[in-house]
Amino acid sequence: MRSSGDESTSENGYSIPLKDYPKDTSALKGADSSSDFYKEQHVEQVRPFTEDGFDDILNEDDSEFFDLGIPLQKENTDPSLLEMNFPYLLKSRTSDQPDEALLKKGMRNKDKYFAKRAFKKPNCFHKVSPIFTKIFSEIYSSVLRVVACPEPKDDNCFRDRKYKDICKKVYMSIPYNVLIFCLILTQGVILMIQSDDPHHKQTSVTIILYIIAGCYTLEMFIKIYLFGLIYDGSLSFHSLVDSYKKGRPRDMSYMRHSWNRVDFVAIISIWVMLLSDDVHGIYGLFAMLSCFRLTRLLNLTRRTESILRSLKDSSFLLVHVVSFVGFFGVLMAILGVQFFKRSFLRQCIWIADDQSQSIPTGQFCGGYWLNGTIQPYVMSSGQSSNVKPRGYICPQHSVCQDYENPYGNTVKFDNFFNSLELIFVIMSSNTFTDLMYDMMDAEYFVSCVFFIFGTFLLTFWLMSFVIAVVDNSFLLLQTRDDNKDKKIEKPRRFVYIKHKFSRHYLGYSDYIWIALIIVYFIVLTTHSYNLDPKTNWKYYVFYCIFNSLLAFEILLRFIAYLPNWRGFFIKSTNWVDTVLALMNIISLAPPICNNPLLSGWLSIFAIARVYRVVLLVPYTRKIAKLLFSNFVRLLNLMLFLLILLFIASMFSVRLFQNLPPSENPSDDVDFSNTYAAFLNMYQIFSSENWTDIVYNVQERLGPSKLAWLPAAFFTLWFCFSNNIVLSMFISVIQFNLSRSNTDLKLQQLRMYLARVLRNYNPFQASLTLNALLKRNDSQVRRDKEDIYRKWILEDSVIKGFLNNNTITSDERVESRFDTSPNTPKYSPSRIFNIIKSFLLREDPFSQAYFKKIIGLRWNKDMNLKTAEKDMKAAKAFVRIKQAEYLKQHPKYNYVFWFIKPSNGLRKLCQKLVEPGCNERYKGVEPNQWVYRIFQVFIYACIVCAVALACVTTPIYERSHIYLSQEGKTAWFIWTEVAFSLIFTLEAAIKIIADGFCFTPNAYVRNTWNCIDLFVLITFWINIFAILTNRGSLSRAFRAFKALRVLRLVNLTRAPQHMFHDVLISGFFKIASAMVVSLSLLIPFALWAKNIFGGQLYSCNDSNVNARSECIHEYAASPNNWEIWAPRVWSNPSAYNFDSFPHALLILFEIVSLEGWIDVMRDVMNITGINMQPQDNASPGYAMFFVLFNLISTIYILTLFVAIIIRNYTERSGSAFYTSEQKAWLELKRLIRSMRPSTRSAVRPPGFRGRCYDFSVDKHGKWRNVFTGIYIFHVIMLMTIFTPCPIAYTYVRNSIFLLLSVFYVINVGVRTYGLSIYYYFHSFWNIFDVIVTFGSLTCNILALAGFSSKSLTLIQTIFLSLIAIHLIPRFDCFDQLFKTVIVSLPSVISLIATWFVLFITFAIAFNQIFGLTKMGENGGTNRNFRSIRNALVILFMMSCGEGWNSVMHDYAISFPNCVNNSDFYSSDCGNKPWAYALFITWNIVSMYIFVNMFITVVFENFTYVSSKTFKTLGRSDFRQFKQFWAPFDPMVTGYIPKRNVGRFLLSLRGVYDCRVYRDDFSVTNLVSKTKLKNDAQEDNISDKSSDNDFGYNAKIDLHDLDVALTDMDLIEIRKRRKSLNLLYSELMMLPGNVVSFSDMLMVIVLHKVIDHKLVLPISDFIRRTYVLSRLEENYRFEKLMDLIETSNIRRAFLNHLKSKKQAMENPFITLEEVSTLSAPLVSETSSQNNFNPNQLQTTPMGGRSPSYTNSLVPSQTTGSLLSVEISSLNPSQNVASTSAENEIPPTPQTPSFKDVIIRGSHSLRSVSDQHSTHDMEAGFGVTTAGSGSTEDLNQIVDQIDDYLEL
Repeated sequence: MRSSGDESTSENGYSIPLKDYPKDTSALKGADSSSDFYKEQHVEQVRPFTEDGFDDILNEDDSEFFDLGIPLQKENTDPSLLEMNFPYLLKSRTSDQPDEALLKKGMRNKDKYFAKRAFKKPNCFHKVSPIFTKIFSEIYSSVLRVVACPEPKDDNCFRDRKYKDICKKVYMSIPYNVLIFCLILTQGVILMIQSDDPHHKQTSVTIILYIIAGCYTLEMFIKIYLFGLIYDGSLSFHSLVDSYKKGRPRDMSYMRHSWNRVDFVAIISIWVMLLSDDVHGIYGLFAMLSCFRLTRLLNLTRRTESILRSLKDSSFLLVHVVSFVGFFGVLMAILGVQFFKRSFLRQCIWIADDQSQSIPTGQFCGGYWLNGTIQPYVMSSGQSSNVKPRGYICPQHSVCQDYENPYGNTVKFDNFFNSLELIFVIMSSNTFTDLMYDMMDAEYFVSCVFFIFGTFLLTFWLMSFVIAVVDNSFLLLQTRDDNKDKKIEKPRRFVYIKHKFSRHYLGYSDYIWIALIIVYFIVLTTHSYNLDPKTNWKYYVFYCIFNSLLAFEILLRFIAYLPNWRGFFIKSTNWVDTVLALMNIISLAPPICNNPLLSGWLSIFAIARVYRVVLLVPYTRKIAKLLFSNFVRLLNLMLFLLILLFIASMFSVRLFQNLPPSENPSDDVDFSNTYAAFLNMYQIFSSENWTDIVYNVQERLGPSKLAWLPAAFFTLWFCFSNNIVLSMFISVIQFNLSRSNTDLKLQQLRMYLARVLRNYNPFQASLTLNALLKRNDSQVRRDKEDIYRKWILEDSVIKGFLNNNTITSDERVESRFDTSPNTPKYSPSRIFNIIKSFLLREDPFSQAYFKKIIGLRWNKDMNLKTAEKDMKAAKAFVRIKQAEYLKQHPKYNYVFWFIKPSNGLRKLCQKLVEPGCNERYKGVEPNQWVYRIFQVFIYACIVCAVALACVTTPIYERSHIYLSQEGKTAWFIWTEVAFSLIFTLEAAIKIIADGFCFTPNAYVRNTWNCIDLFVLITFWINIFAILTNRGSLSRAFRAFKALRVLRLVNLTRAPQHMFHDVLISGFFKIASAMVVSLSLLIPFALWAKNIFGGQLYSCNDSNVNARSECIHEYAASPNNWEIWAPRVWSNPSAYNFDSFPHALLILFEIVSLEGWIDVMRDVMNITGINMQPQDNASPGYAMFFVLFNLISTIYILTLFVAIIIRNYTERSGSAFYTSEQKAWLELKRLIRSMRPSTRSAVRPPGFRGRCYDFSVDKHGKWRNVFTGIYIFHVIMLMTIFTPCPIAYTYVRNSIFLLLSVFYVINVGVRTYGLSIYYYFHSFWNIFDVIVTFGSLTCNILALAGFSSKSLTLIQTIFLSLIAIHLIPRFDCFDQLFKTVIVSLPSVISLIATWFVLFITFAIAFNQIFGLTKMGENGGTNRNFRSIRNALVILFMMSCGEGWNSVMHDYAISFPNCVNNSDFYSSDCGNKPWAYALFITWNIVSMYIFVNMFITVVFENFTYVSSKTFKTLGRSDFRQFKQFWAPFDPMVTGYIPKRNVGRFLLSLRGVYDCRVYRDDFSVTNLVSKTKLKNDAQEDNISDKSSDNDFGYNAKIDLHDLDVALTDMDLIEIRKRRKSLNLLYSELMMLPGNVVSFSDMLMVIVLHKVIDHKLVLPISDFIRRTYVLSRLEENYRFEKLMDLIETSNIRRAFLNHLKSKKQAMENPFITLEEVSTLSAPLVSETSSQNNFNPNQLQTTPMGGRSPSYTNSLVPSQTTGSLLSVEISSLNPSQNVASTSAENEIPPTPQTPSFKDVIIRGSHSLRSVSDQHSTHDMEAGFGVTTAGSGSTEDLNQIVDQIDDYLEL
């Protein structure tokens, strides 16, 4: 339901506040306050019924009404409860806005029809508890939500029919709603029952379905009878057509509402299903559609209804994003057909020696061995393909031949639709690696690039946009609901504890009892199922004692509350602990203990006590509370998911219940009942092997030509459930983590202040190679930073950013989201810090000491006013302490206690390297050039060492050492020795320069140096092991050489920051998430051990029934060959629950959603301990894994995603941006990416003009025609298939050639219309030319008979690239594509950092497992024997694909492998290394970096917020480009500064900069005030007059005075000032030109936005600084102009006086009088470059205005005064342009104004007085006017007062 308040607000959230809009919206808020009380909220309190509380209202039918006793609270009243509370409502059931006046009066309005809620008053109803009333109210609210139907506005909505009144009463009655609700529930139950008996139609179940269908049909007819089917008659035909447009009111017709349409489809399908004899095949669709009405159950609660509403609100954006992703998926599918058609047909077929038998092996191939030579594969006809062999080569006695595509010829790339299905499998990032490795076997190794590129593009990148849409929309909904749900918080109830001893006991006893609980858990982990009876009795005694103690602890706790015993029950944990104690005592009863199954399930009550341990640790307590801070929303979301699973299960049962039997023995897909369908649909939701279900069902339905049905159904379900519903869980948790950030701007201020003042930290060292190759920052930049640092500490700036909120001088900024909360007095972390400070002495040269001085968390608890002073003081204090420490320890700065700082060798070494940390103390600074050369050399050596490690794999080393007999003289051994010597020399230089450990700048103080030292030691150990043939030692240390690769992160700054933000700064938060995850894994592992321990054992002979029978041998039949094999009783090879470590490991693997299906299937077969498992013997056990999988998905996976997103956004600062600031950042990015229009501003004449129109018209016929051609082009690409007739291929190539000709014509027309110069200024045009002529060439060659696979592939690539032209032709695609481009830099940085980790782990895996034998999950390419194979398999594990199976393969040990002391002779794995490396890579890559793609896209995703821009739209940007075009005819993107003024005056619309608008322009004023007779004369006047404004016309002064009285002088002054400031800022930009983006940015900052509301802290600081300097300049120039006016006036008065005196002198002629005082005026004016002749009135016409020489400011002053006073003719403009930018000569003596303003002590040259620094566009810094003082401001204020008089 939606209230009117919601409808009046923005649909998607927020917009940028405008400057000219009123800020006070209290009036609007007051207007909406009357409707806001109709909130969707649960009722917290229900007042009890009393006899006087009944509202006895007698209805017309003598039925009694009563008040349900629900208080009317505007904040928390459910709409449906309001309906129940009042008998007469204007709107009921689904109405969002009842008549408030009617609610207040409680009486009937006769003019309108109202729904009536009639309840008979029960006799004993007043005795019922209010709790029952609340429950009843909630139930009925759910009924109304489920039976939601369109509500009539008034009585006119009903059609005038004969039986209208009767049908109306039925429609509006309460029994009707209850009946429909019961029918929906009954239908669901009946369908579940029918699924167990699908083959018998004439049963009571079918009769009930007939009754339900009849009721549904009758309901539909009643609605149609009342409102009409499509048209209700309430509107005219044209109004009806307009009502289909968005935003129009809709009528009440039946088919106009979505739920009615769902009902209509369901009713028709029910009757088709019931009346048809066959429900197989396509008729199964009607059986599925008959369940559609069950979707109404998604409205069961208010929260689930809001979830549906959020999906509906985001559907528009979601369709756009899904279409965009689907477009690229279509292109990938087209390429897949051309690349891999017929590839899956080839298999290795084993052929017997006598060729009497051939067996397909299922191994894909590209050739086969025959008599020692490799032969190409054989086609199905038996002929050789005569192509080059590739991929896997079949061994001897087998042939690579075309056979059949997998799964009944359904999995293939042979046509577009099958290829599209496999592309979606790639997008799902699950099971696609099987396709990738199979294709690598069938084709070349490089085939994996297609799958890897598709995964990165479609899954990691583009599918993240889908998640971002859902996440953004659901976050907006949660924020809106959270604002609605804000209630007055109840005061916390504190319980008074009377006795002091009791208070101490309750405060400190928890640690004792929790320690006891930890001991209990340790004992639980050691308990096993196979213990002897005596040991079991000891465990039983321990459990009895332990549970008795905890029960006694509850009693002690209760006694501590006495005498206030009720206080014990106020605290919720007391209730929980009491229930757990009682249940655990019950579980110790002998009958329960003797039943392993029952005791195992009841052990959850003992394990649940782990929550007390979680709440004890501050880290886990913080995250757990944040995670479950909105537990109700999580529960409702889980309910929503379960209802969806139930509905999807019903759909799948109706579709696939009657599947044909499968011939595949491994096909165990079952849809025979609802429970089995539920498990299958949940498996698809979890994405684990979901394609197995799809492929198997497709294989069964393949013969009936219905293979498309399961592909479409399961794909849609996977997309909706896994990508959309799961994203909502991420949104909920992310919302919970951000709930506490109440003051976002204060958080921004804190983070910015910490980042700026971090420059004072002397313990920062830059190791970036990019920084080494660049010069040092300029002094100007450092001055700017210093200015900003001081500017931020201004109190007015801080208050301005915080929206004038008061801030005290000692205010502290608190951290809201931090996993390190304030610890209690005796917390474990505080105890650890005390021990650490006791053991470690204080070192004033350490960074920890510096942080301790400034504060334990110096960047969080800083004083906003004294922060800079504190930092300086801390730095000075540290220097003093360092000097004192050196006095006490004189040799502390000696290297190894004997190399002094003055030593020559040490100084030489110091010139080569920088200190690892701190500022070098009493040392020599490094020589910049020598230092840079040395560092570049070291980086080059690192790169070479990495390349060497990639080449010299263990197999390569073994081949050279043993096979080539090189031994210890192999080149790579001594090369590695050489690199080790170089790195040792580097370490020695650093150590000699600054010391090793106990020196101020010690080597080990730097983290990277410690890593380098560790790697260096392992280098030498590995070399020693190789030279001394110590294989075990070599294996243990050879993997550490990979750590050297991490130094490559420092090559550029972006990957370095990404590495730091992801793995270093977020380490503790991610570690906290891991600890919280363990709090879930450990209890479930203990629970699973107690339930399933020892029950997974089975015998390899399926014919035995128990362990006692699993002896001797039996006849096994592998591949139908009977052999004798021993019977073995064993667990599954990879997992079991016999011990706690094994249970914990398998549950950790299940958390990654990998392998849990196999475990669940085995558990479902359990029959008991020492009993042989049977198929589906215990199906209920599956719910354990469903429960754990669901909770772990929500609790762990989504928690990781949310924390990673939160950490990254906090580091970047975007987590604290307000909605307006986010909108501004999107606008800023959009402006920066915009370019001028690449077309001529003047339309050429003739035919070229028509071509010009075709090129520039965005919605013209020419563009639409070619849009249709491009769509047809894509459709033609979809028709590529194999096997394809030669004739069709020829026709298709001919069509593509014809289309290419059309594209060439399009290019020619556009080139001719725009001209070559303008045409090639657009990227899309260049791209168009390349792909057009490339496709034309390929099509000509293809038709000419040049047939080769390479040409076909290139042709397909060019033809696919042509389809990219559809992106700029659709606005939604174009905007999304720009969003993708915006996120590209961040994605590249992420991929670069990730690639470094790929190389690091690939080398480590290769060095450890390069010689390990391949297991059952290995293959030709699926191994670690080369770096390229290792990279591919690491990519596979990054997607979570089979990583645990591969891990168990490489944990192989003796006797399953050959173990030898020589590393090169052993093929065993290494279990410690396998678990360590695989789990570490799984966490780092799958949990962190894969989710970082979502984070990066989420931060840069602005498609949702772009819809909320109310300030600027696409039309406004196009308009700005049109204004720009005449001033930049060559499309350079720049205009000269001399044209800036004219450009500003030419702007209109939202950018209008004119002082006088159109009503007060000279033209309009003259036309309004011209005399009538003069107007008549004007009709016959000479039209060639230069004065187009008619200055010679006679003006009615009275009319002119009246017209000018309407002028808003205050507004005029504001506009003039705004224009002057805008012009000044533009003129201060660096250079002599202004760029397009800079111009637009500055104009937007001045004219469009309010910088106080929309700018983030960094932009706000720069902007306020610039505005303050511009304001000072403006006031200063204003004062100078006044002084200059005074000088001119004085000169003019002197001139008049001299003239008057001369005229009185009879000896001077008139000609001589006129020239007496002219030099005085000229001299005065020349000092300021002023020409008094220009004060004369100049004619003003309709020409483009330009500035005169006196009014165009120079670069030094940058002011603009009287912008529209004068204009020049074109001839005058040309004459003045040559001198516009001339700087006036510097006067030898100070002017009068300089002396007055600056004083004689501050005299300096003009260039010095007006020098400016370069400014950033829109955020520049200038020191102009820096000499102004407070006296200057007072003078200017006095002048302003004088001018206003």
